Amino acid sequence: MNFLGHRPASLILLAERDFRNYFIADAMFDFAAQLRQVAMGWAALTLTNSQFWVGLVIGIPGLTMVLFAPLAGVAVDRYDRRNTLVWVRLSFVVFALPLGALALFDLLELWHLLAASLAVGAVRAFSFPALRAFITDLVGRERVLTANALTGSSSSAGELAGPIVAGFLIASLGIGSIFAGVAVAFGMCGLLILRVRSIPMRERSDESLVTQVRQGIRYVVETPPLPALLVVTLTQLPAAAVIPLLPTYADNVLNVGASGYGIMSGALGAGFLFGSLATTMILDFPKKGLALIVTALLWDVASIVFGFSRSYPLSLTMLFLMGVGGAVHVIFLLTLFQIIAQERMLGRVMSIYGVLTASFPLGLVLGGSLASAFGNERAIIIGALGSTPVILLIYMLSPELRRR
Repeated sequence: MNFLGHRPASLILLAERDFRNYFIADAMFDFAAQLRQVAMGWAALTLTNSQFWVGLVIGIPGLTMVLFAPLAGVAVDRYDRRNTLVWVRLSFVVFALPLGALALFDLLELWHLLAASLAVGAVRAFSFPALRAFITDLVGRERVLTANALTGSSSSAGELAGPIVAGFLIASLGIGSIFAGVAVAFGMCGLLILRVRSIPMRERSDESLVTQVRQGIRYVVETPPLPALLVVTLTQLPAAAVIPLLPTYADNVLNVGASGYGIMSGALGAGFLFGSLATTMILDFPKKGLALIVTALLWDVASIVFGFSRSYPLSLTMLFLMGVGGAVHVIFLLTLFQIIAQERMLGRVMSIYGVLTASFPLGLVLGGSLASAFGNERAIIIGALGSTPVILLIYMLSPELRRR
């Protein structure tokens, strides 16, 4: 583990004007995205009084994200990555403003929300690989771990504060004003990104879209340890089996009700924030592959203890530890993809990774199904068996991952 003197690596990065502008833009974007999601969900509930439509409005972006991912990966490897990020941010402005106007004039309908969600998913397909490729170009591979930890901490903070602020603003200003404010925030993000220097592309291919998509897939399949890392990414699905059980534990097991459930969710979020902030102190870590096992083990052990706990303080402690392990695990996993992929392939590699992470909600469905079939405790144990043991096996079978 490498530290720069007594000064945290995060402060060194934030002292650089380009990265500071990028970081502020990214933090603002994450917060605005949280406000938008809450507003979309609340608008859907108000219009339909149906949880089904709420879930569809919030979850449908994942569909178009998967459909547009191949095109997005090629675009990120072919065109200026900073300009792609600016285009993405300004596209979100275009999607938010009409919803705000329709809501202000009481003309908002369900199909407006569904259309906006589909469009958001398509643009998000470009946003994720462009963001991760550009940050790698901006700070260099030797510092990307710290950069990921910083952006992870801002994202965790946004996930904690966003729903609270959104609820207050909706109650006081209404849905229309929220969408208008979100549009302004996204526009400011685009302007801040424009203040970051553009990184010239080292290689630019003029081959066809289909050819470049095939090249990206072949590159991921044939470049160790990328296939191993994809399997590690998929283990997040069974590991997430505990998440949908939190309301049940709050209401029926720990008997703390809705307010207790909110505190439990906050403890998990606080763990994510703490884990991200702690990682910002590190410039680099020589055993990133091993860190994936340790952090997955922390999540799984803490989730099993949570599953059998009947003590509210103990349950909150385990949720906090799960958050710490989960945050550090994701940061190291993301960093490994970024430092292993060649610059000319980075957009396509990150696009494939983004598609897998978009499947995370399937883990929530899996958790609910396992709990219905086998009970809460067994569902959590089954989920844990699909996580750490699989990662350990992958680590043992991949010499390249052990070297990282």
